[in-house]
Amino acid sequence: MMRPNTQAPELKVNTLNSGLWNLNDKKPKNFSLIVFYRGKHCPVCKEYLETLNNLVDDFKNAGVTEVIAMSGDKKQVAEETAKEWEVDNLTLGYEQSFQSMKDWGLFISNAINDDEPEFFGE
Repeated sequence: MMRPNTQAPELKVNTLNSGLWNLNDKKPKNFSLIVFYRGKHCPVCKEYLETLNNLVDDFKNAGVTEVIAMSGDKKQVAEETAKEWEVDNLTLGYEQSFQSMKDWGLFISNAINDDEPEFFGE
C-alpha cells in the first residue's frame, strides 16, 4: 500500500503517442496526474475519460504538467479506445503489467465474460 511521504512504486507503460512512459524519468514542475482505468470494456471508464479529456487544459492551467490514463489493455484495444472514445487530449498508456497493478495497490479483477481482458486493475 502506498503511503504519504514515501517513494512511489516504479511505473513504466507503453503509450500510443509517445513510446515508453516512465514515471522515474518525469520531472514535472508541479504535478502529473496518473489515472488508472479498467479498460475499453468499461462504460463508466469511457464516460470518466471523456470528461477528463475535456478538463486537460484546466489541469494544465492549474499546474498539472501531464495527464496520463493507463490500463492493462493490449495495444490493439488501446488503439480502438483512442479511436472510438473522445480522448484526444490524453496520453493513453496500455499493457500495464499485473505486477505494476499490484505495486500501485489496484484491486485486480478477473474477467467474467469474453468481452473483458483476462485480468484488469481498478
